[in-house]
Amino acid sequence: MKVKETEAFIVVSSLTKDINSTEYQFKANSMKVLAKIIDPENLPSIERFLKQSILDKHVYVEKGAIMSGIILFPKASETIRKWTNEIQEKLFNAESHTVYLSLILMSQIKSNDLFSMSRVL
Repeated sequence: MKVKETEAFIVVSSLTKDINSTEYQFKANSMKVLAKIIDPENLPSIERFLKQSILDKHVYVEKGAIMSGIILFPKASETIRKWTNEIQEKLFNAESHTVYLSLILMSQIKSNDLFSMSRVL
């Protein structure tokens, strides 16, 4: 099915608006969907929101941001590598599901450096 450019713009704009929402469910779900459909060229427009959401007070939003990072890593690994400090903070100061997702993302980030990965573990 061919997608028109205007339709795609409307969907992305709507999801970007949901990222700024105060409803944590909308925020987390929109991050995960945007991670699946966004191009690496458009990632800088939402990267700041994703990075801030890793440190959100709602666990659901934290998980959504980390899952977005996992989804985006194959497309934009250099951008996701900048999140290392936030991810490391979640490895030690979060609930078990968030720690698990953070460990997955950290293993993707540190996959080329075995010494760093062994320190994380």
